[in-house]
Amino acid sequence: MENIKNLLRVGTVSSVAYDTGCVRVCFKDQDSIVTDDLPMLGFEYEMPNVGELVLCIFLGNGLAKGFCLGRYYYDSSLPGESGENIYYKEFLQDAYMKYDKSSKTFTISAENIVFDGNVTINGTLTVSGDATISGKSFLSHTHSGVESGGSNTGAVV
Repeated sequence: MENIKNLLRVGTVSSVAYDTGCVRVCFKDQDSIVTDDLPMLGFEYEMPNVGELVLCIFLGNGLAKGFCLGRYYYDSSLPGESGENIYYKEFLQDAYMKYDKSSKTFTISAENIVFDGNVTINGTLTVSGDATISGKSFLSHTHSGVESGGSNTGAVV
């Protein structure tokens, strides 16, 4: 019966090995014993922070072999956004992505966003700031060959 009780355990992350995708977990209810490296279960790279509560599963006897299933929500770690039709993913508390199924709106919020590859927009593009196109500012660029009257401007300088 003791073995079954120890299959699933809640503990606190004591260290993170970012390069191997493993964590060490401390179980305060067992004399603050710390596990060996436990691989994170899953193929999405999102490591918990030191001090966060995680759920672990262990194989066989003791705490020697197992996996960290990941973080979960608790009193001091609640989701940044919630709702019936909301998918929300927060990245280290300074960026997030959110999909609202009700409004069919996908929002990405980060200080900088980079797309590597071609981007096709099949709809209206609304820009509230400047746009840089081939190194030229859309709002402050100048043209050569400007004449008064009905003439067209020259190429962008």
